[in-house]
Amino acid sequence: MPLNLNPGQLKHYHAVVEAMKRSELSRPVATIIADNLPPLSSSSVKLLLIRHGEAGHNLFLTKNPDKDEFHPECPSDPQLTNTGVGQAMDSCPRTCNPGFLPPTMALVSPLQRAIQTALLSFPHLAPGSNNAIPFVANDLLSEECNGSFCDLLSPAADLRTVFFGVNFDEYERNCDFKATNAQRSASLEESKEKVLARGEGFLDYLRKMPRDPAKPPIIAVASHSQWLQAFCVGN
Repeated sequence: MPLNLNPGQLKHYHAVVEAMKRSELSRPVATIIADNLPPLSSSSVKLLLIRHGEAGHNLFLTKNPDKDEFHPECPSDPQLTNTGVGQAMDSCPRTCNPGFLPPTMALVSPLQRAIQTALLSFPHLAPGSNNAIPFVANDLLSEECNGSFCDLLSPAADLRTVFFGVNFDEYERNCDFKATNAQRSASLEESKEKVLARGEGFLDYLRKMPRDPAKPPIIAVASHSQWLQAFCVGN
């Protein structure tokens, strides 16, 4: 992944990479990365990377150690559990602090657990609030496809009825969720190369975004453990 960081930023980035390698960021908890980086140049984009909180499939696997995510009883596109809601809200003392530089936009995986985590992590910026920012679903951020029921996508029409104000237009336009789900339910494992390619596609998406040179964008990115590991570590 091409990087253009000053020495302080590069040191922080490598610390994040080492944490990912140790799996410290792969447990079911919302984790915001790099919120204390120094100011970036006008051509840069600051990303706040967030892993979703505990969701229904995590609880299902904990309660049913003899079953896995391929079992038909495993929840499809599950929402957060009560624990997961609490985990996401644990970030609020930081994200709602007046000294925290807030994101100007939130890009979220179309899977419900990631959307919920982003909304709960930034309640003061959620749709309908006085300082609302755009929350946009992007299918490039969905979890690595390995045939798991929990990673089956929901149609945009259904998601709009649950998540008022979140923009699903790009997701609806760019992702054929029926075809994607057909592949996922057939247990066709997505290669690591394809996950990495989605990460590169996301970087290209960021490069093409319109921006105000006087105000470098700060973007919250809510995704999943395997996607984040591929994006940050490259494997």
